[in-house]
Amino acid sequence: MRNNLTFSRPLCNFALTIVFAFPSSFGFVQGQDTLTFEEFIQDVRTNHPLAMVADLQLRVGDGVRLAARGQFDPKLDFSLNSKDFKDQKYYQVMSVGAKVQSTFGMEIETSYGQNRGTFLNPELNLPEEGLWGVALKMPLGQGLMIDQRRAELKRAELYQTATFEKQKLLINKLILEAGKAYWDWWHSFHRLQVQQNAVEVADQRFQAVVQSAAFGDQAMIDTVEALILLQSRQFD
Repeated sequence: MRNNLTFSRPLCNFALTIVFAFPSSFGFVQGQDTLTFEEFIQDVRTNHPLAMVADLQLRVGDGVRLAARGQFDPKLDFSLNSKDFKDQKYYQVMSVGAKVQSTFGMEIETSYGQNRGTFLNPELNLPEEGLWGVALKMPLGQGLMIDQRRAELKRAELYQTATFEKQKLLINKLILEAGKAYWDWWHSFHRLQVQQNAVEVADQRFQAVVQSAAFGDQAMIDTVEALILLQSRQFD
């Protein structure tokens, strides 16, 4: 069994944009003006498609181990064979048994049988109260150390462990990419705010210089300088 769960940076970045494109799906409700880093990481961990796939793969690993472990579940057996004719019981042959296969190779069987009837085969005669039986089986040659069921259980346990480690690795990489994307956005957002403030200040200065020049308090050349400064801020 192989686990080929991988992801690429473009796919990760594309999926991260979903958080901002559809914020209501990630717990970012209308009217909320701040998405903290902790909330963002938690939303990515909970709702990101890659995180969901990783969790699903982990459950698959658990299921594979559970299926392999199920081969060692106790098995119950019951059989009843009877014949009646004209209110007379010709015979009744009943048996109940249980079989348990241990993970270290030993097999334990228990059984109970009760047979009766007027025309019961003499070979099937048992005590009136029935007969209990217990058997222990242990392979002495081939299968002593390992057999198919134990080998499948071991493979399933290794697969579960590998799936868990790959899931943890994927989640760590995803959170790393998400954290970088968040702080890149934070830096760009605050840089934009600084730039917008600079444009606003340059515009206010330009308007003030124009008014001062109109009243003769400043030279007209100063308005050109203020305009050049405003335009440089707008195109930065």
